[in-house]
Amino acid sequence: MENVMRWEELSDGVIQKGVKLNPGEAAKPAAARGIVLIANGERDRLRVDFLLRSLQKAGYTGSIVTIADEGKAGFESRWYKTQLDRFSPFEETLFLDADIVAMQSFNEIWDYLSRGELWMARDMHTQLGHALGDKTSRANSDERAETRALCDSAQPFFNSGVILFHKTEAVRTFFDQWHTEWARFRNVDQFAAARSMKTTGFAPSELPRRYNHPLRRYRQAPSPDVTFLHCWGYPRKRYPFLVTPLLECPAPAVAP
Repeated sequence: MENVMRWEELSDGVIQKGVKLNPGEAAKPAAARGIVLIANGERDRLRVDFLLRSLQKAGYTGSIVTIADEGKAGFESRWYKTQLDRFSPFEETLFLDADIVAMQSFNEIWDYLSRGELWMARDMHTQLGHALGDKTSRANSDERAETRALCDSAQPFFNSGVILFHKTEAVRTFFDQWHTEWARFRNVDQFAAARSMKTTGFAPSELPRRYNHPLRRYRQAPSPDVTFLHCWGYPRKRYPFLVTPLLECPAPAVAP
């Protein structure tokens, strides 16, 4: 993939086809569609290396833009994620978390944009109330309480590891509100997204689970239908041992 940057070319800021932009500067117009990744910090770089290898194996040859800002690692990377509409140079964008692994060709995913302007898959906690009750979440008690007071517990709860969108005014409004909500607590981003959906009245269309399938479930019940595996929650030292075998498996045959 000629548009994939080598890590030695990366430094603080946004990298676009070998051009370094100042931190916080929006990317310039490029191809009509492409993939955006965030690799802020050494852990993300390790994971994005595996992601790039999986994209190549899956046959992806399109444009890729990587955001790399060492000053915003960890949860601070959400500063960029919640402003993807601004930092993506593409009219049609597929955002993938660093811990995503592509299992097969995904050219058909772009077709969803003919039926909706923003797409995300549901989280393992499919409803907001279930997520708010998960004690393992890193959201603090104040954010939980405010989210619970504002939103319906039965509200669909979306995972932000895979985001497909077309730049429209409604999408811009959603991202603006998402960023505002996230910046209040500067922690996890999915509760902020839920509050943004409630306040704007705008919610994503729902991608099928195969486009954001948890590795934990895949290890229990492997499926050839999975397109993107989401390998979140695993420590850095264990990550290569989990992901490498996935890259060594033959890719499923692509239907003609």
